[in-house]
Amino acid sequence: MGRPKKIKPPVDQTRFNNSLTDFVSEALGTAVSQASTAQANNRHAAVTLNRALISTMYQEHGIIQVLIDQPVDDAFRGGIQVVCPEMSSDEVKELEDWVLEKDILLTYAQALKWARLFGGAGIIINAGQTMDKPFNVASIKEKTPLAFYPVDRWELSYTPQGNAMIDRLAVDKQEVPFNYYGHRLHRDNVIKIMGKIAPSLIRGQFSGWGVSEIEKILRSWNQYVKHQSVAFEILDESKVDVFKIEGFNGSVMTPQGATLTAQRIGLAAKLKNYQNALVIDKNDDYEAKVMSFSGLAEILTQIRIGLAADLRMPMTKLFGISAAGFSAGEEDIENYNAMIESEIRSKVKSGLTTMLEIGCQKLFNYVPEKINFNFHPLKVVSSQEDSLLKTENLNRVITAFNNGIITSEKAVELINLEKVFDIDLDENEAMDLEELSEIGADSLEEAKSVGRTGRA
Repeated sequence: MGRPKKIKPPVDQTRFNNSLTDFVSEALGTAVSQASTAQANNRHAAVTLNRALISTMYQEHGIIQVLIDQPVDDAFRGGIQVVCPEMSSDEVKELEDWVLEKDILLTYAQALKWARLFGGAGIIINAGQTMDKPFNVASIKEKTPLAFYPVDRWELSYTPQGNAMIDRLAVDKQEVPFNYYGHRLHRDNVIKIMGKIAPSLIRGQFSGWGVSEIEKILRSWNQYVKHQSVAFEILDESKVDVFKIEGFNGSVMTPQGATLTAQRIGLAAKLKNYQNALVIDKNDDYEAKVMSFSGLAEILTQIRIGLAADLRMPMTKLFGISAAGFSAGEEDIENYNAMIESEIRSKVKSGLTTMLEIGCQKLFNYVPEKINFNFHPLKVVSSQEDSLLKTENLNRVITAFNNGIITSEKAVELINLEKVFDIDLDENEAMDLEELSEIGADSLEEAKSVGRTGRA
């Protein structure tokens, strides 16, 4: 009988290909480890779905609160100006006072913060109606109780267990109602606020809601937290005392020897703490090693820049760090203001308009066909620039009146709308606009001269 044939083990093709690739990469000097590939560095589990983690991060870390709250607070800074051709100036003033009195902007801003944090939120409209029925704005009267509640997406889970469906697939809104702690809410009773829309491949994970703003900064945030942890560890171990004791290994072989050695080192450490001299045996040695902090500040700066870039927020807003070098930071603030206009202010028109329409129904018993509002400018102007702007607005209105384009009543209304004066003018007791025109011309020249002096 011949010798039995050796059975060759099956070839692991995947391992063989990986080994061949590594060999070729090493030979060409272009070795790239698997950990640096895009596939290995991208997560497949969304942090948006981890409600507890996101809530804890928002509670404990001030930077997380800043990146969620600061853009919203800046967007609503200064309030709004209601614009409605169907309403008189008195009605507009009454509606704006109602917005301030009922904290309408604060309510919407809080819901918007929850939308940025959790990927979605809503505002519940409570007008004393049956909440599982469609909302009827016409039923609201002057004495009707009215309240708005900001809630996050998790408080509007469709079932008590939180199991959700894609609400966009529902033909009738009542087919998939909201569930607010066991209370069924028809969708007409909730102003829904969406977070950033997810790609179609993973959109189903979010049950019709959006993505948290924290999702896009996780890698930069992990670098920031890791740097803080390393800095604290180095601080704890910045100075290490090294005692070189003759016969140390033999001494610690027995329990009694280990105890005596520990007492000896402890006594030396105590003496060193409150005295400048350290007395040790002639054959012993003592050395203090101090760790270096060089490079940590530069690394932290780069990590902060990465965080600010992910959020499109300047360092002055996110960390309170003033602009470096000869720059005043105006370009950074302009870019930040552009982000506020495009990502926040442009997306709140629909929801705020609905709340203003409800306010009109309650105050005036009708809903205007067309109602709009304007935000105040984000840029903070100086007192000289503000004075010059108001004077130019005043002269623009008076020029239109002198040319017969508008009436005196409309001119006074526009002057009050532009807030040219600290108090509103009375249309019935307004002075002759020709005299006002002369005052406006003199004020314009004075404001320009003050502006030139301030710039000089």
